[in-house]
Amino acid sequence: MKNINHLVTIYYNDVFVSEIPNEIYENCPYVNVPINEAIEFADDKIDNGEWDAYCIPELIKTHQVIFHQ
Repeated sequence: MKNINHLVTIYYNDVFVSEIPNEIYENCPYVNVPINEAIEFADDKIDNGEWDAYCIPELIKTHQVIFHQ
């Protein structure tokens, strides 16, 4: 189990997550959040209309994430 103080990076808005693989585009905005708060934090941003989409590569284990440069 990961340390709850461990930070994960959440990329938002400039991401494409509708199909596999997920894609993160150059200069995509991001925040670093404790791992135990990451999904709830991101879902709240979506629910509040602050973000259009998000991707947390470290928490995706089932498919590939591509970073575009």
